Amino acid sequence: MDPRAVSWADSVSVIPLKPRDKKPALDSWTEYQTRKATREERDEWRKRFPGCNWGLVCGKVSNVVALDFDGEAGKTLFAEHRLHGKQPTNLTGKGYHGLFLPPDQTLKNGVRIVDGLDIRSDGGYIVIPPSIHPSGSKYAWQVAPWMLPPPPLPNWVTPLLDKRKNVTPLPIGSPDGLPPGVGEGRRNQTAAQYAGRYLAKGLSAEETFQVLRAWNGKNTPPMPETDLRSVIFSIARKEAAKDVPIEVIGAAELVRTRFQVPPMRIKPFLPSGGKAVLAGNSGTGKTLLAQNLAYSIASEIPLFGRFDVVKGNILYVDSESTQDLTRARIGKIRQGLNVAHAGVSFVFPSKRPDLGIPRNREDLCRKIEQEKAALLILDSFLCFANLKSENDNSEVRAWLENLSDIPKATGAALLILDHAAKASPERAKAGIGVTARGAGAKHDWADVVLTFEEKKNEHKFLRTLRFAKTRFCAPLPSMILEMDGNLVFTPTSEDEICPPFTVRQAVDETPGIAAGKLYSLLMSLTGCSDKTAKKATARAVELGSIRREERSKYVNFYPGLVKSGLFPNNSEPTNGGQKVLDYQ
Repeated sequence: MDPRAVSWADSVSVIPLKPRDKKPALDSWTEYQTRKATREERDEWRKRFPGCNWGLVCGKVSNVVALDFDGEAGKTLFAEHRLHGKQPTNLTGKGYHGLFLPPDQTLKNGVRIVDGLDIRSDGGYIVIPPSIHPSGSKYAWQVAPWMLPPPPLPNWVTPLLDKRKNVTPLPIGSPDGLPPGVGEGRRNQTAAQYAGRYLAKGLSAEETFQVLRAWNGKNTPPMPETDLRSVIFSIARKEAAKDVPIEVIGAAELVRTRFQVPPMRIKPFLPSGGKAVLAGNSGTGKTLLAQNLAYSIASEIPLFGRFDVVKGNILYVDSESTQDLTRARIGKIRQGLNVAHAGVSFVFPSKRPDLGIPRNREDLCRKIEQEKAALLILDSFLCFANLKSENDNSEVRAWLENLSDIPKATGAALLILDHAAKASPERAKAGIGVTARGAGAKHDWADVVLTFEEKKNEHKFLRTLRFAKTRFCAPLPSMILEMDGNLVFTPTSEDEICPPFTVRQAVDETPGIAAGKLYSLLMSLTGCSDKTAKKATARAVELGSIRREERSKYVNFYPGLVKSGLFPNNSEPTNGGQKVLDYQ
């Protein structure tokens, strides 16, 4: 950690933002508009909001004003005035933030001072490195503020600021800028008008709610906050549905943009704020699997003993099981894992809530925030989706995009349990029994798709867990899991000795390898017996990792239809050795 970065952070007001988002992680950041956070506070935020973005509060408190050069027009303006290297500059997802000393005159926040130029001063903030843009690109300092102090605001900006009609005030936390209150008969209509105005000027729905919540206190009487939030988010959806311009990015600039893998909740496949689907037939135990996963994360113990997790609270919304059944199940799981109940909360809705309805999503977001949940589990899909047809891609895609509001607003990862469909003949031939049911939009939408199917065995409760899709890591090999008397799933012992991905790796390196040579190679690689090598090979064939061919009296093996990852399950991408800047 560069000590100059820490010293600079001490000299300004820095606040935590939600991961991969521009919204404050704090319930209120008003006090940090007039005072700087201490190192101890920043360290506490880093632990409280793992993977958070960071914001620089502008104005007098930090003695800095930010000019936001946004989009192609902003980039052109930045180049025309030859600002490269002349002031601290932050590379954003769409342009630049330039940092300058505030002028003597009072300066308000504003958008569209000219095309492509916004300004942030008292009551405003900008996103700064090492934050991650919602698109996945990383904010970076082109010129760090501890390398070059902010210069005075450029002379060409002052005339623009004098034309007050061109500056639209953004009254974030500023009582003087709040609109006047209204009476009971005009509250909804006025709230809708103000919401449309602020949203159109660049505020998020949550920022608009914070502004209008302060305005609502001036109304006679104030309208219920749930009604105010509903009005704002309804207008926000209409604004989002409007046509947006297509932004063109050159190939050279695209190549220079490094893709940032988000922080993982379950390493290496489920990110914080990620979306996952777990599909299985009725009776296969997918609810038990999800409850195993919940207690692993809440207690920070490796999932199935293989996948490292980052500790976090769990909110499990169950619309299929009874409270008595769930109580009995989690009692056994807790005993089997030897963990406490702390960190896992359940909701048993009396009616099945359609999460396609904004009010229901907003209510669930509030519950997530109350529980400080890092993972939301929905059991199961059709209990929360009021669809005409589960096979209609357009309808399912629209519903899932609405559901995406929840991880975007809260930063919590999302796991949906779903009933499975029969696999296609091609996959069935490869030994794959089930796939996610209904429209392919589910597979496209999710970051992770898991399938869970029965593996017949007279003496053991065995299940096959397949990683049908892993967006943020190499493909992972399927696992054979065994459930014990306490309803805890663990990998079978044979998989531990000679796992399927080892068999696949051996066949990948020598396609067409003869059976006898393959068994000898596996015995040499893992130290297993000839019998275990043969069983592991048969299991890899069953999982589709390799393909068995018989020609006359000879048996040979080739890479199969389903490609397994050739990396350890706990591996994760690195950042090329670069230090990550954190405001500790």
